Amino acid sequence: MQQQETAKLYIHVLSPVHVGSGQEKYWVQGVNYIYDQQHNIVRVFDLDKLGGYLSEKEINQYSNAIEQGRVVEFFNYLTTVRKIPFSEFSKEYYLPFRPEGEIKTMIRTGLGIPYLPGSSIKGAIRSAIFGWAYANLNHFKDKIDKLNIPNPPRRQGNTMDEALFGKIDNNLMRFLQVSDVLFENTMLFNSKVFNLFEDRGSQEWFGGWKHAQREGTDDSFSPRGFSSTYETLEINDWAHIKIKINKKIWDLMAKYPEIARPEHGRILMQEKPLENLFEMINFSTRKYLNDEMHFFKTFPAENSDHIIDELEEILAVIDDDNKSCVLKLGAGTGFHAITGNWQYKNFIDTGVYRGKKKFKSRKISFSKFETDQGLRTYLYPMGFVKIYTQEAWDKV
Repeated sequence: MQQQETAKLYIHVLSPVHVGSGQEKYWVQGVNYIYDQQHNIVRVFDLDKLGGYLSEKEINQYSNAIEQGRVVEFFNYLTTVRKIPFSEFSKEYYLPFRPEGEIKTMIRTGLGIPYLPGSSIKGAIRSAIFGWAYANLNHFKDKIDKLNIPNPPRRQGNTMDEALFGKIDNNLMRFLQVSDVLFENTMLFNSKVFNLFEDRGSQEWFGGWKHAQREGTDDSFSPRGFSSTYETLEINDWAHIKIKINKKIWDLMAKYPEIARPEHGRILMQEKPLENLFEMINFSTRKYLNDEMHFFKTFPAENSDHIIDELEEILAVIDDDNKSCVLKLGAGTGFHAITGNWQYKNFIDTGVYRGKKKFKSRKISFSKFETDQGLRTYLYPMGFVKIYTQEAWDKV
């Protein structure tokens, strides 16, 4: 990549990725969608299109149906009596397990196109760079260890961040620009919380699935109970992304000693800055994946072996030449993919707070898909994408 060049790259969705649009835009059952249990389909309404088919009287009937919980009956009337097919005013999503409430929707542009904000991608990159620096720069590690005290003041996290990247007016990340990424397709996934619970008799900790708000964790997996439903980017979908590392401005600043450059800028401003960036990201992602597999092997529960299989598959697609990188972002990222990835040597010995293990929860998405052996339940760690240079993409 030339110093001033914006790299035109490709991003490939490896597992369910969700960046939310805000609670006010969630799909509400009976208002924005209904679930067809017989066909395992969520029908999401386009309310503007629906309104175009309804008379004033029918709009009132629809409002009453929402209040009375009789929306399904109203739509049966529309499709059987009025002969208006669902396809005219709704979109269908496959979902083998009934949602337990609202569906958390993807962020969209003003034109309704789902996308990954460049700020979300850049935030994930920032965490990866921090993890790499902590593991590889002894002087920086020493500085962070002195700041990383128990029960730190509220601004302590900012102070640690500034120790690497600099203050807001002279921040290294200002030299890194990431575009928003538009996608065409989304899908729906249910998700469960994988948690740890303590055996009161032995005082040992075990892996399990959370089925209720309180005292609801055991080692059996069930798609029901304390589950959430997410609209995510479609697995295996891909799009174009642009990343710019502005080395030209960095080099220009060197000619003016009165302009201070970020102290640790050299970690980004190498001869091949993009490959260097990808190396740092891959380092942090490998550490995270290996530590997660260790966690699930140490605290197994029903179907946790499937999670390990998926983590191993993601680890296997990280290339050694750093012409591409694997990054984790969005919902389900969790503490361990951000702060915990550098703060702890592993994800097992994370301490105890008020009698409970700290940082013990994971959000795991799941669905059923057809295979040669019939329907199979798949469990996915959320939020993984792979970013390719043109050279790496040409080999796919």
